[in-house]
Amino acid sequence: MRRLVSEASQFMAIMLCTFLIFIASKALAQTEQGGPVRMAYMEYKPYSFTDTDGSPKGLAIDLAKRLVGALDRELEFVAVENPAAMVSMVAAGDVDLTGLLALTPARAERAFATLPLGSFRRNLFVRKAQETGSLSDFSGARIGLLQGAVLNGIPDAQPMPYNTDEELIIALLKEEIDAIASAEDGLSASLRAMGIDVLVKTIEPPLTILPFGFYVAKDQTDLLHALNMEIATNFTKKEYQAFHEIWFGTPTRLPEHDLIFWGSIAGPILLVLAVVGLIGWQVHRMRSDIFQKESEHQRLFVDALDAVKAAIVIYDKNLEALHWNAGFSNSFPGLADVLIKGVTLREMIVKSYENGTVKTEMNQSDVDVFTNNIVESVLAGKTMNRIVHTKDGRVVEATDFPVGQDHYASVRVDVTKMHKQAETIQAQKSELMAVNEKLGTFTSIAAHDLKSPLLQQMSLVEFIQEDIEEAGLELPEDVSGYFTMLSAASDKMLRLINDLLEHAHTTSDESRSESFSPNDRISEALLLAGLPPSFKVELEEGIPAVCVDPIAFDTVMRNLVSNAIKHHDRDEGLIKISSSKSMNMVSIRIEDDGPGIPEEYRTSIFEPFKRLSTQVDGSGLGLSFVDKTVAEWGGSIYVECPNARGSIFVIAIPAEDAQEQTDSGDDVQQSKAS
Repeated sequence: MRRLVSEASQFMAIMLCTFLIFIASKALAQTEQGGPVRMAYMEYKPYSFTDTDGSPKGLAIDLAKRLVGALDRELEFVAVENPAAMVSMVAAGDVDLTGLLALTPARAERAFATLPLGSFRRNLFVRKAQETGSLSDFSGARIGLLQGAVLNGIPDAQPMPYNTDEELIIALLKEEIDAIASAEDGLSASLRAMGIDVLVKTIEPPLTILPFGFYVAKDQTDLLHALNMEIATNFTKKEYQAFHEIWFGTPTRLPEHDLIFWGSIAGPILLVLAVVGLIGWQVHRMRSDIFQKESEHQRLFVDALDAVKAAIVIYDKNLEALHWNAGFSNSFPGLADVLIKGVTLREMIVKSYENGTVKTEMNQSDVDVFTNNIVESVLAGKTMNRIVHTKDGRVVEATDFPVGQDHYASVRVDVTKMHKQAETIQAQKSELMAVNEKLGTFTSIAAHDLKSPLLQQMSLVEFIQEDIEEAGLELPEDVSGYFTMLSAASDKMLRLINDLLEHAHTTSDESRSESFSPNDRISEALLLAGLPPSFKVELEEGIPAVCVDPIAFDTVMRNLVSNAIKHHDRDEGLIKISSSKSMNMVSIRIEDDGPGIPEEYRTSIFEPFKRLSTQVDGSGLGLSFVDKTVAEWGGSIYVECPNARGSIFVIAIPAEDAQEQTDSGDDVQQSKAS
């Protein structure tokens, strides 16, 4: 019996240990798993963007879901405006992970980078029929690029800016430019969408190659190690390529040209022709003569047009229609029937107005004059652009232009969605301007209505105090204190009204932007900041020139320095002002040795009326004014406290050469950069 009891006790002990080990392992797994991973992303298709249903989509989103999902952790997404905001948020610990960014030394100082997942490549695109060897062949060439992009690496090249990828591609095919400098993935996707990537090739080596990956907050070392381990051991190139093809597509494969086809079966055809006799042989010779007269470029161009998802018609030297693609037949079935019967460019335009395909208020005489002007201009070598509205409610961009020496083309692109967006934006702009005008009127009236009685009140207090002194009256101590409190409250109210007016009237005005060296203006701002003798300021020499509103710049610097003094917890202190420059932005750092700012307040302090202490006078609008002003310059501001004491406010503002230097498009940012 005792033996049975002993064995039962041993069994119960083993079961209890097993249960405790199971509970401990589950708790440990939950600890290792952690909470959801917060990821910042920006609007930059197709890398990352917010879909119509409000959910984040894109290559970066898919990659993050794959890698973080392998760690059994969930993802939460935070939309931001630009790459700088992503880096600032991950550096401040507001998010755990950024979207895809180029791996640069400057960013590595603020966050940990994962292993590279791919690279942003900036390439030179040329026509496939173009005989070129290397980048050196394009010295002095006409290079097309998007508005705002910078062209580097090609000596004496002539930059030719365009607004969209589509405009760049058409200009290349029309030989208006010699090459396109653009991000490889983005332009390749546009070429594939148009179905003409077979007509264009890239020149090696690329202009630039920047590896990209994710950035992880420095307090998330476990997450960094886990992601790097997953990338190094389990994430394959095949997986990445599959994600890449989802968002950028795959190269188009067009059927071979008839000439290649006839060449591949030349032997059998000759045998057949020998049998069928002289008529067949003459037909073959006629076909061969036609092909010999066509240049390789023209043949490839016509083949490519067959695959383009736009409405296109090709005309001969007499402006008679030769070829139109399926896109034209689908978009304008009424005009396709006209083309089959054989018409000219002029007849097609006139017919589009006559049969109601295009809506117009012109009479027949006006239509004739309008059409003749288009035809004469195209024959003279000009490109004619116009916007037309169809009877079914579409908005179409119509372009007619010469192609080579003896051919002409008409391109019709549906821009209905873009047009509606433009109308919406214009309506919102008008509404905002009206609201802002009302707000400006309200603030002016409010300022007058509030300041007038307040100033009268302040004057009356002074008169009463003067009359009491002249009468030789001695007031009780508490009554004198009330007068002092009343004067202080009036002064505070006046400061609040002035701050509110300044905050409300802060608007971007590019016409007031000037290029200047900040050192002299900062020195003058320090004199007006009320710097106590016990405080010392170290101002770095040679701060790079900036291009902003100089008056607003003085106010920003005065606010930041005054803020450091007001919130200092000691009677003496040191403020250091230094700078750095990256791309087209100048970063100015204002560092103090005060008590610092708790992490939970480092974002909220830039909100209006937010004050960390009620012991310091102020309206709580100073930092809000600074944040608003810097943002309207196209810059940013953030605060960091890397040491036990002190805080560092960093403002990034446009450099003197900001108008000439913009992001090249190789980084996920930009707009239009990073």
